[in-house]
Amino acid sequence: MVTRRKFIGACALAPLAAHAVIVPHNRRILQDLVAFWKLDEASGTRVSQFNGLDLSDNNTVGQRAGPTSVGNGADFVTNKFLSRDSETLLQVGDFNFSFSLWTIVENQVGVVEAIFGKDDGTNRDYYLYYDGTTDQLNFQLYNTAGVTGNFVGPSIDGNWNLISCGYIAATRTVWLATNADTEVTLTLPGTTPPNASAVQFRVGARAYDTFQQYLDGGICSLGKWHRYLTPNDRAYLYNAGVGRQWPF
Repeated sequence: MVTRRKFIGACALAPLAAHAVIVPHNRRILQDLVAFWKLDEASGTRVSQFNGLDLSDNNTVGQRAGPTSVGNGADFVTNKFLSRDSETLLQVGDFNFSFSLWTIVENQVGVVEAIFGKDDGTNRDYYLYYDGTTDQLNFQLYNTAGVTGNFVGPSIDGNWNLISCGYIAATRTVWLATNADTEVTLTLPGTTPPNASAVQFRVGARAYDTFQQYLDGGICSLGKWHRYLTPNDRAYLYNAGVGRQWPF
């Protein structure tokens, strides 16, 4: 078979080669995002940017300035937290998922402080907290075999830090990272998937009525994705320390 080419002057027009579609990062970061809260309100209900997952204000969570390009965030002290009853998009399971948020912990001496989670001490799904006794972040993920174990997470300073964490189902990897740094990892024990219970989702406190571990600090720009947030994704959100806010 003879391939025919058209000529315009001295130039042959060859068939066009296929090219990969390059997705801008401000569009890629929205892929598989299932929940997001700016948390920039002065008080009251914290509005979800989509999917209708607004958070209830318990005992008047305040407002504070966040990272430069993020804007205001929620200000937490003892007895103040945000909550929402459990539903499918707030649950986890045998699939990739990630969380990311900016947080500042002000009281860093000798106490454990809740950042967010679904954990009431009996029904236990996931829980991110700061351990002031070891100066470390901990992300705990539970299944029928138990907690991930003593997650030796990174330490944080008394400034705003981007915290990202999640689960990679294919390798049963639980991971945690600060800012644009390399993640630390553990393997989820056993063979069963992460728990998905009806326990309430809380921000700034644990859903354990006698052991709530209230946060003394701030949180803003909290999101949940049903995919792995890559190092490039995390570097994009970190933005050299000034952050990015919805819609990125």
